[in-house]
Order: sequence, then C-alpha cells, then structure tokens
Amino acid sequence: MDSTCQDRIKRAPAYHVKATLAILCKDSEVEKLTLARLDALAEMEKAAAETLAIKRKATKELAVWNIWLT
Repeated sequence: MDSTCQDRIKRAPAYHVKATLAILCKDSEVEKLTLARLDALAEMEKAAAETLAIKRKATKELAVWNIWLT
C-alpha cells in the first residue's frame, strides 16, 4: 500500500472503516476501488456541506424578512 492510500485512509470517516481499508488495500485492485470510493465519499461530504451552508443562509435571510414583516 502506498503512502497516498495510507494518507487517504487516515482521513476516512470512522476508525473501523479505516482499519478495514488498511487491511483491504494490501491488494492493488482493491486499493484502486477503495480510493475511488473515498473520492466519491469526499464529493458527497462536500455537497452535503454546501447544502447545509445554503440552508443556513436561507434560514438567516428568512429570519431577517420575518423581522421586517412584523
């Protein structure tokens, strides 16, 4: 397992996931699949963070409008 895979596993979301990935990535084909899944997970987390930021902004704007309307 190369250092890139090790670094990406360290950033994985949960300890049990990290331990499993460390074992599985000893096989190069599994390593490629694992890295692809980690990329997909990172994209999903990024999208979720962006969605949450939009929701927070909308909530703040709605609160301002409610103050203006009352």
